[in-house]
Amino acid sequence: MDKVVFPNMQVSKFLNEYFISFKSDIFKEEIGKKMSLKYGVTGFPTFLFLTADGKIIDIASGYQSVEEFSDLLALVTKNASEKKIKKYSTKLDADYPGFYRDAYMKNKRNVSFETINNYLKEQKNLDTEIPFVVITGLRVGGYYADYMLNNAQQLSMDYSRVQVKNYLQTIISRKAKSFGEIGNQQAFKKVLAKAKPVFTPKEWNRFKSVFQEDFNKNKKI
Repeated sequence: MDKVVFPNMQVSKFLNEYFISFKSDIFKEEIGKKMSLKYGVTGFPTFLFLTADGKIIDIASGYQSVEEFSDLLALVTKNASEKKIKKYSTKLDADYPGFYRDAYMKNKRNVSFETINNYLKEQKNLDTEIPFVVITGLRVGGYYADYMLNNAQQLSMDYSRVQVKNYLQTIISRKAKSFGEIGNQQAFKKVLAKAKPVFTPKEWNRFKSVFQEDFNKNKKI
């Protein structure tokens, strides 16, 4: 991105005209770690688009070509003008459970399911901000994976399509293994049907064969 995309005249002109750009290294800078914690960042690069008063317009991740990033900037600008924002609070810090804070601030990501489950089962609504970033940020499985799969479209609108999509890829991989081992293609197809609306057509065309290959390689002959 630094070598090809950001220096591009089309991209740099748009950024300079409509955005204030800020970059942080989450491995070296405290602010980067705090922002990763806040938004449950799991991949790099991640792009956070905020309004001037700190409301999230959208979150994206992964390498973007000049064309892709230009389209993303245009969409974010349009959504900002239409006041389409996500549910995240504007506060950088919140009452996160200690294990989640340590996962991002101290890189202690080996958290047991029991520890996470004890916290989450006490939460009244899993679709609020902190449970959402805990589940997606730590790739929690079990009941919580099924919950996210069943509510993927709404959570995409509330928080971030890309964050939900990235988490769904982990879920599908796990489901491919479990359903593949027992040869339950129908159950796996239902998983794919629930996940598909969160992916763009281009993304789905890219990943659907990969998902099926994961299922096939786990089938017991």
